[in-house]
Amino acid sequence: MIVRRAIVIIIILFCLLFVAYSGSMSIFRERLFDYYTQQLDDWVSSGGDVGVVQSQVIANCGKLVISQAGVFERLQLVTFYRDEFDFRVDVCLKMTVNRLYKQPEFEKPELVHMICDDPLPYHELFRRLCRRSGLRPPH
Repeated sequence: MIVRRAIVIIIILFCLLFVAYSGSMSIFRERLFDYYTQQLDDWVSSGGDVGVVQSQVIANCGKLVISQAGVFERLQLVTFYRDEFDFRVDVCLKMTVNRLYKQPEFEKPELVHMICDDPLPYHELFRRLCRRSGLRPPH
């Protein structure tokens, strides 16, 4: 009985912490977008050292993906849909790297259209990154 109660309390605390964390992410979503994209811009403007791609580009793309996801989407990305999370980080990575080192994927107009023009709400991040990376004109 005590163990069961402790487990319930831990689950409730986890849920409360997750909701508080997600709420703060929602409030600061734009600032976080600006911050993480600035980190990516800094990597590009510094010449794009391939040796720090993991620590500077992939890490910031992961944080960017998480910060731009909705509350339940964020939970899904870090638990059940890790492949989707990895895909989004990979797209962010390739768009960033493409600014200095052309990626063959972005030579195909149909692929660029599929990534940059998808009307689904959760692909707003891709649309913004496409404009930022020069694959689409800025607004």
